[in-house]
Amino acid sequence: MPARNSISLIFLVLVNFCFSQSILDSTQIESLKNIDFLPFDELIEHNIKYRDDQHSYALAFGNSYLKKAKNEGDTLNIMSAYWYLSKLNEYKGALNYYDSIFEISQKLNDKNYLSSGYIWRGNYYYQQGQQLLSLNDFIKADRLAKKNGNLEDQYEAVLSIYAIKANWVSSSEKLQLLKTTYPICRQMDSLYNTQKYQLTL
Repeated sequence: MPARNSISLIFLVLVNFCFSQSILDSTQIESLKNIDFLPFDELIEHNIKYRDDQHSYALAFGNSYLKKAKNEGDTLNIMSAYWYLSKLNEYKGALNYYDSIFEISQKLNDKNYLSSGYIWRGNYYYQQGQQLLSLNDFIKADRLAKKNGNLEDQYEAVLSIYAIKANWVSSSEKLQLLKTTYPICRQMDSLYNTQKYQLTL
């Protein structure tokens, strides 16, 4: 029965592939024993590099990163670890990590991390197709960022609000919406002495 044999072979290949993806090599195991905290932009790159092709390693790394941060009482890196792990988990698990970020941010009265948390969760909701929840988080992030003079978060929140609302309006209304993004883009260009933010519109 060649058809059954083919199916069996495909099944074995898939099982072997999945099994190989769940095993950490010796270098990865060793690296987890000596984790160094990373600047957030490098942590993002690390997450992107490993979360799909080597998910088991990324998950082990995130948990080890969180454990080290907790042992050292490093709240900022605890929140960074929660963000990292949120990118590796399914819907409920990811939302739990965002809730942890909000809880710590509020305890520390850290409004910058709080606005970033809303942006991260807003992006997550958007990827899940939940645009109203996403919009609500971006609006919260924008208000917090404005209040605290956090131009980077304000820029991301404002453009995200525009991107969502632009799906719901006519072409002429889109232009009016786009104009609401000009002030923050000019501020970003002034801050970094460039014109790239206005040119992206």
